[in-house]
Amino acid sequence: MSTPKLIVSIIQLICAIAIIVAVMMQDDKEGGMSGVISGGSSESFFGRNKGKTKGAMLGKITILAGVVFVGLTLALDAFEKFGI
Repeated sequence: MSTPKLIVSIIQLICAIAIIVAVMMQDDKEGGMSGVISGGSSESFFGRNKGKTKGAMLGKITILAGVVFVGLTLALDAFEKFGI
């Protein structure tokens, strides 16, 4: 395995682990039965400031790591096709 492929593979592994950890740390979106009964009002402090919560940050990390993971997968495929 060449050096560029090895480096990209290691970064891809780190992204995969980051995706797994970020998804496992996220809370449920539904809120269980209490959300159904109470209506899940978004008029609370956390409802208005969703962009600054831990869940929003984990969501952004998940999306970013996913995009980087897909890009690295395409790069590894290009390495294979062009013999790098």
